[in-house]
Amino acid sequence: MIQLHSVSKIYGAGAGAVTALSDVSLTIAENEFFTLLGPSGCGKTTLLRMLAGFEVPSRGAIVLDGRDIADLPPNRRPINTVFQNYALFPHMTVAQNIAFGLQSLGRPRAAIKARVAEMLALVAMEHLADRKIAAMSGGQQQRVALARALAPAPRILLLDEPLSALDLKLRRQMQIELKRLQAETGITFVFVTHDQEEALTMSDRIAVMGAGLLHQVASPRDLYDRPANRFVAGFIGEGNFLPVHVRSRDGALARVTIAGADLTLPAETLPAGEMQALVRPERIVLAPAGGTGGLHLSGVVENLVYIGTDTHLHLRLPDGAQITARIGNGDPHLQGLAPGARAALAVPSDALRLVPA
Repeated sequence: MIQLHSVSKIYGAGAGAVTALSDVSLTIAENEFFTLLGPSGCGKTTLLRMLAGFEVPSRGAIVLDGRDIADLPPNRRPINTVFQNYALFPHMTVAQNIAFGLQSLGRPRAAIKARVAEMLALVAMEHLADRKIAAMSGGQQQRVALARALAPAPRILLLDEPLSALDLKLRRQMQIELKRLQAETGITFVFVTHDQEEALTMSDRIAVMGAGLLHQVASPRDLYDRPANRFVAGFIGEGNFLPVHVRSRDGALARVTIAGADLTLPAETLPAGEMQALVRPERIVLAPAGGTGGLHLSGVVENLVYIGTDTHLHLRLPDGAQITARIGNGDPHLQGLAPGARAALAVPSDALRLVPA
């Protein structure tokens, strides 16, 4: 549905020029929940603004249904935007806010009334139709902003960090709500966030961005389990990174040393050049020293952090590296562990992911 071809955005000129986006190419499918994820200043909002028509690319093409829309003004694009601050009219009621865009488009009064009722039902706010915006909570205002943006039935809905002002519990509720709305309406959602949990919870696919570059586009599971590089691996979820030394290659097998432990791995899993081993904390288990299979590590416990369902165990290895494991609180091996004690950890071979350093 949407194609970006080598899109760049440069502000200023000469020595003072700032590159916000550099040669970004990607595709977004129809009826997809697509998320742009990355830290502040990575270029994700700039990219969203170019899709909306508020910014023009310095180079490249933005193609919608086969037509380049890079120079098309916002009001001529089948695209609506939900902003971070919602931009609602405080003096109007909920119903009046939802109707506003339809009135601007010149829709008949009966059609507007019917569409407003449909949108109120979609966001479960029929009983609040006559309430003023100023008398509503943040979560309720967010629903109104969504209903107003969805009312004209755009092909694409852009969402610029709309959950950032909500508290944690409400934010998680609205993540599920947004995914439901996208599935029910069939509209393509393009969502911007720096929150990895939001991205993993809602998205069909995620584009991970950093410093104006597109690092990887994949499903949430593929991003988490098979990150393309160290940046993606470090930004998506928690991870331990251990040095990898390749001792030899013998056909389909490679002999490597990871944090002082020797392993034999399939050669096809080794990226080119320098690499590191990514180990997710939840894939590590407490185990007796000297076990067979996988990666076995031992060291000194530096800290134990109880978080309810799990305990975060911070272990210092003999080479000085630190590793964090998430251990279920029902594990009997946790009993008696305290800072200063020695502990042994085991990592299954399939839990090791080698990524370029």
